[in-house]
Amino acid sequence: LQFKSNLDSLQQIRLNSKVGFNTFNQNAQSSSLNSNALGALLNSSAQNYQVDGNRTSWSVEGAYRRKLGKPGRFVALSGNIGQNDQDQQAYIDALNLYYSGGQESLMDTLNQEQNQNQQELNYQAQINYTEPLGKNNLLEWTLQRGKDDRDIDQKVWDLLTIFPERLLNDDLTQAYQQAFTRTSTGLRWQYANKKARTSVGVKWQQSDLHGKNAETAALDKRFRNILPYARYTYEFSSSTNLNLDYSTGIQEPSLQQLQPLVNNNDPLNIYIGNPDLQPEYRHNLSLHFFSFNQFSGINFFANLQSSYALHNIVNAKTIDTLFRQVLQPINTDHAWQHIASMNFGAPLNFIKSRFNISANYVLDQYDNFLNNQVNSISSFNQSYRLRVDNRNKDKVDIGVGASVAWQHVQNSIETGTTSQYNRQSLFLETSLNAIKNWIISQSFNYASYQGAAGVASQKLPLWDASISTFVWNKKLQLKFQVVDILNRNRGISQNVDLNSIQFIQYRSLGRYFLMSVTYSIKNFGPPPMQIKMERF
Repeated sequence: LQFKSNLDSLQQIRLNSKVGFNTFNQNAQSSSLNSNALGALLNSSAQNYQVDGNRTSWSVEGAYRRKLGKPGRFVALSGNIGQNDQDQQAYIDALNLYYSGGQESLMDTLNQEQNQNQQELNYQAQINYTEPLGKNNLLEWTLQRGKDDRDIDQKVWDLLTIFPERLLNDDLTQAYQQAFTRTSTGLRWQYANKKARTSVGVKWQQSDLHGKNAETAALDKRFRNILPYARYTYEFSSSTNLNLDYSTGIQEPSLQQLQPLVNNNDPLNIYIGNPDLQPEYRHNLSLHFFSFNQFSGINFFANLQSSYALHNIVNAKTIDTLFRQVLQPINTDHAWQHIASMNFGAPLNFIKSRFNISANYVLDQYDNFLNNQVNSISSFNQSYRLRVDNRNKDKVDIGVGASVAWQHVQNSIETGTTSQYNRQSLFLETSLNAIKNWIISQSFNYASYQGAAGVASQKLPLWDASISTFVWNKKLQLKFQVVDILNRNRGISQNVDLNSIQFIQYRSLGRYFLMSVTYSIKNFGPPPMQIKMERF
């Protein structure tokens, strides 16, 4: 529901509200194998996780703006309030095996019922006052306050094969309250002329975190920080500009990271909080350039970013003799991240098409701890993508292209070794609308994953297709879709960690059919309201 009105020539008001009701269920089966560099099996795990639940939410937001006589002087008020409630019931069944010398040496099982009720209420309010300082200058003052209250009640039972059929697990059963409050105020000065715009500002921010549960004492943390920022924009023309930005930001630790509680839902990966965590303070510097020539159709975009983090938060890892991992968040001295990306596009007039080529590079440098030993890590990711599209899309829309990506990781513990993997993909997308009120579309993607040590190369062809028609003066759309025609879809992710290479495959839903009906109600003003109904 939306409402917007100009009360008079000086005042404007806007209101939005949303209500949501959701039910969800998930049944996930997973298995994992951990082996050493020689391929010898260290441990294995098979898990079955089933969860059912429901979620309700509502939110209201509003804004009020008033001019105050002098041109450029105004005050603005804005705020929002919302609530999210969720109930879920989950069952987890796990079998973990441990090996020594290639032979099974130990087994443990996990069979639990986990019920959780979560209630969250949040609000935020802000006031802005803008004062013009001459022809090209202005000064803006901002005051903001927000709060997020969250109550979580979690009960965990161990399911038994003998009487009693279930037994409350006191270690994992917990009820806790969390209140996170953030207050900030700041000043921003801006200068602008026809070509350039400069703004400089500083913000003071205070964050208060309060947590309480029955197992530990109340947790109260207060963080105060000064956050400067600056921005410079130069417009060479209406379609070519350069932006230089500097900003600072805070990433406060969450209640889960701060509470000294043990989470052993996954016996192979146990998590313990750290009440001594400090917030992460990050400096960000970026340079953006964009240019587009509407006559030649050539566009170019380039982006350079660097960030430096103090008190960087990472998960230190401890591995025991059975290769079970214990993770705990800690602060390290610093971390660097550098990003470079570019995109170039131009027409191919001889085939009446257009191409776009892009490249992305990410370099991460940070410290972590493995079994209490400092491990300096350098991770380099690079990816490239080429896409060609036809320019005349009145009847046929065709897009074809390819992409390739690599990841290389080096660490100080294993000097001289480099972990790496790569991924390539080819894709073809077509859409035919030559028949009046009908659209026939398909997309095909062929991906290849390789390079992970001890893991065979994986080939993944994905093919989807759909046909849709418009009736009732194009207000009603009927669409029939087939997803994963070849029934070969698997979720695949690869990650090079500080001491391991993870290759994860997820079973997907497989081939399925989808019928959807979309009705568009034309409003007097944009955007139109849509009612969409879908079923499998």
